[in-house]
Amino acid sequence: MKAPHEDKTESDPKQDTFSAAAAARLAGVGRASIQRALNANRFPQAVKGQEGWQITLQDLIAAGFPPRPDQAVEAQPGHLPNDVKTLQTQLLAAWDKLEAESAARQNAEQLAKERAQHVADLRGVLDVLRSQIAGTGAEPMRNRP
Repeated sequence: MKAPHEDKTESDPKQDTFSAAAAARLAGVGRASIQRALNANRFPQAVKGQEGWQITLQDLIAAGFPPRPDQAVEAQPGHLPNDVKTLQTQLLAAWDKLEAESAARQNAEQLAKERAQHVADLRGVLDVLRSQIAGTGAEPMRNRP
């Protein structure tokens, strides 16, 4: 297990690597999340230098820490994969889909809650009707054509 460390470096503009702190900002997660991933060896290409860890963008994505849409990575010619722009576009589309599905889920939950309340109200009305029928001695209506 690797020892915890302090990392004060930022991303290196000449390479597609990021310090642990910069990686956390890029992915929109806490610094501790990146540290736990480092300790679990989830970044196989990460290199620890005198100024701290350097984590590749590829490792971040593979470990489940993709860049947030509002933290787009600028491609450096010859240093980042050619498909970074494509991946960023796909990531933005995935975030949009996630937001839409989240809204749909919230709407469905609200509808289910309203329907459950309506069913409870109808049961209450049914109980009142049953008690009135029982009090008057009238026959309840059942399966009449």
